[in-house]
Amino acid sequence: MAGLTAEQLLPINEVYSADIKAKFQSSQRLMGIMPEISNIGGVRHDWIGTTLEMNQVGFGAANLPSDQTSFTPVLTVPLRLILKTTIAEADQSLTNVDLQRAHANMHGKAAARMLDILKIRALFNNAAVPLNTFNTVPVTVGPNTGLNTYKLQAMASILDNNDVDENPRIFYTNSDQYNTLRNEDRYINYFTSEKNAINNDLKPYAGFRDMRMLGKESSNNVPIFPTGAEFTSYGVGFHHEACQFMYNIPLRTVITYDGTNLNYTIVSEIVANAQIMQLSGIVLGEFELDANGNPGSNPNFVANPIGYVKTATTAKTAATAKTVKAAKAIKPDDLISEGE
Repeated sequence: MAGLTAEQLLPINEVYSADIKAKFQSSQRLMGIMPEISNIGGVRHDWIGTTLEMNQVGFGAANLPSDQTSFTPVLTVPLRLILKTTIAEADQSLTNVDLQRAHANMHGKAAARMLDILKIRALFNNAAVPLNTFNTVPVTVGPNTGLNTYKLQAMASILDNNDVDENPRIFYTNSDQYNTLRNEDRYINYFTSEKNAINNDLKPYAGFRDMRMLGKESSNNVPIFPTGAEFTSYGVGFHHEACQFMYNIPLRTVITYDGTNLNYTIVSEIVANAQIMQLSGIVLGEFELDANGNPGSNPNFVANPIGYVKTATTAKTAATAKTVKAAKAIKPDDLISEGE
């Protein structure tokens, strides 16, 4: 394949771009949780208005009353995200592994993780909306400090009170919280079999139609905050349209051959970002685990979950987030946002 022209590289680009997109689509843990729109030409303003109600009026030719509403602009600023890797032609000749296809898989997975990260950052790394702004079910709800049925019911109750549609409601959290819920008697009795939880996803439960888990040790996880000897994390419950994802440039990949240095270069690019649209359609559940990932007990919890809303919490940002284990080195297949 040495010395390929642009025309000769075209079919290779098409094949590996297809491989990258297939891996990209299959590897997103949060795919489809919010509307995805295209925006060509810059940043995007979306407008959110107040809720209006219809008025009862009399019959006749009188002028109909007009209700005015104020609109608030919500700005979504795109980020340019790239990944560039190089394959030496000599290295390809020394292995029976298709390095270009291996790199395609890495690019697809990295792009998938980054889209998940952008959707998580919209909530946990948003300077305009600190965590203490959200309605939050505190760690003290339920028989333990981890994910449990009582917390989920309380979160669903808050959305009910905010008149948020039941479908589609989505919940996601880190995978270590799933073990706490799976061992709960109420959960086991409801499903009667753990086979109802497949592919690390949860079946609809406790008011949420779409439940997902993120790998705790992956880069696309919910941030974990140290709180003394314990670690605080969150579950996110929200309506599908409470957030929005904007593409300026969907995933695109180009493979080029450098005849001077005898290597192939693969470059993938996305220009996109996510943003909160309706704060009332989002609720957090607070969890606390020890260094071994085990929840504590709440011996004085009240069974009725309605009305547990935490306010005036200390704001936390993703910049202070730490995982239970020591920080891992950045992997070469992680996308890097320019300008960060």
